[in-house]
This record gives sequence, C-alpha cells and structure tokens, in this order.
Amino acid sequence: MQKDFIRYGNLNGRYFNQSKIDSLTKFVNIFVFGKEEFGDKKLIDIDKVEIWYDQQNDFNFLSFICNTKKVLIRYYKVYSVFIDEKPEFTGVHQFDFFVLIYNLRKRLVA
Repeated sequence: MQKDFIRYGNLNGRYFNQSKIDSLTKFVNIFVFGKEEFGDKKLIDIDKVEIWYDQQNDFNFLSFICNTKKVLIRYYKVYSVFIDEKPEFTGVHQFDFFVLIYNLRKRLVA
C-alpha cells in the first residue's frame, strides 16, 4: 500500500525537519490521488516515488517518473521542479502548493 508506493531515503541530519517530509508526502498524495491521504483510485500514474533529505545541501527532495519523464522536486522554503533535469517551475512559494500541483499535472499529462 502506501509504504510500497513511496520509498523514503535519508531522513537524518542536523537541520532535518519532519514537517517538510510530511509536506512532500502530502504533495505526492494530492498529485496522484487528489486528496491528502493515500487512496484507491489514481488520477495520474507515477512510478519510482522517493522522498529524502539531503543533509549536505539542506534540501528535501521528491522524485518520481510520470509518462517517461523524470521529475525532481526540491523543497526548502520554496519549491523548484525539474523535469528531465531541466528547470520547469522555480521559486514556487509553499502557499502556491495546489497551483503547482495543477500546473505540474497539466504539464506532465499534456
């Protein structure tokens, strides 16, 4: 189920913050299922979902594959989204969470 759906990598470090990992988990659940919790019906199909904390750079990351595109989301105080290693959305404020999900879903499915 959800344990198998999301793989969690490194979650340790001096400035590690569980709330940022929780935000990325919420992000992927809303992106895929349209709600904050793990659901039964996917709105969009993604593979190889991983969330981790990079202690060296103090960033939190979410990565997955959608329609053969590799997506990497970097989160500190703002979101930056890279698709196939190219910047797609940068400096997106955390309060624009749902707008980012909408635009990312639109970009990946189109």
